[in-house]
Amino acid sequence: MMHPARSVLMKSVVASAITAVAFAQGGDDCSNADLITGLGPNLFTTALTNSTSGFDGGGGWCLASADVPVPDRDVFFQWTALSAGTHLFSIQASTGGVLNLHQGVGCSATCVNHDAVDATEDGAYLKASTQPGDTYLIQAGCWATVAPQVQTLTISLIGPTPAADDCATPFKRYGPASFVLNNAACTDSFFDGGSPDCQPLGGLIRNDLFVEWTALASGTMNVNGEIAVYRGVGCSAVCASGPGTSLPYAVELGEKLLIQFGNPAGGFPGGGIAVSVFAGAGSPDCGDPSYIAGDGDFPVLIKQSLNQGSVFTGGGSAADGGIPCVDVMDDLFVIWEVECPGHYELILNSPYPS
Repeated sequence: MMHPARSVLMKSVVASAITAVAFAQGGDDCSNADLITGLGPNLFTTALTNSTSGFDGGGGWCLASADVPVPDRDVFFQWTALSAGTHLFSIQASTGGVLNLHQGVGCSATCVNHDAVDATEDGAYLKASTQPGDTYLIQAGCWATVAPQVQTLTISLIGPTPAADDCATPFKRYGPASFVLNNAACTDSFFDGGSPDCQPLGGLIRNDLFVEWTALASGTMNVNGEIAVYRGVGCSAVCASGPGTSLPYAVELGEKLLIQFGNPAGGFPGGGIAVSVFAGAGSPDCGDPSYIAGDGDFPVLIKQSLNQGSVFTGGGSAADGGIPCVDVMDDLFVIWEVECPGHYELILNSPYPS
């Protein structure tokens, strides 16, 4: 049986040891980073005695600029993944924070991504898609003007990384559609289709994923909820329009667009992005009709200001066994390609007389 006095002394020593470890994490230089693995919170301080390393992992997104502050009084953790999936690295502090993520070991690690927030924002966060054994150098600090503070670096596993996290493996969608995308486990791709016009001004599309959309008819396509739209397929697609624009896109039957969805810079990601795609078939010129194929619903945009009326009737009459067609106002023309033999019913649904 343990002596009561010894028991009290041992508890006191253990409690002191735990407290000392909790507040002493984070090496002061990239060469002596504290080793951590897996998940969980890691406390560190931005004490005045901390040096400011100036380490930027070779530049890139971590290179100091007007929009990228140097992590002041920074500390370093060398983290190793124990599981596959998307990991979230975040720091929460009432005074804001600066967070850099570098892939590799020690001072030879290279910059992957950067985030910095002030006291008005939720917190700095970065993500990485990892496999067991992957290792990253995590650099955390503060703004130069803030007082010392105890901060928390939290590492969590969000879930499997979606295939559509990469422009090379997008989700496939066709024709008019409404769907919800979950980008909570997506990382930052940095994809811009060769043009900065497809990234938000002074920022980055965060937690982005990709949809390859195929037109089932020639006409005009509009998409609600898009961040950027590219013409072409996969990572070779080129920028068509970026954030803050809402343009109709003229498309041909079978044409493919790459649509990039995500969150604006700053703030933690949501998870659901509601998307609707409207693709209107039909041409006002019988000599240059649009094309649709197969069975399904094909929206058409009948608008007097766009469709002036063609006076086309097809030339049929009861005398030659045909059915006479009346002159149709505001008409559109579509060539319909039958994909399978059979009996088809053509119906025009409209809230107006048609």
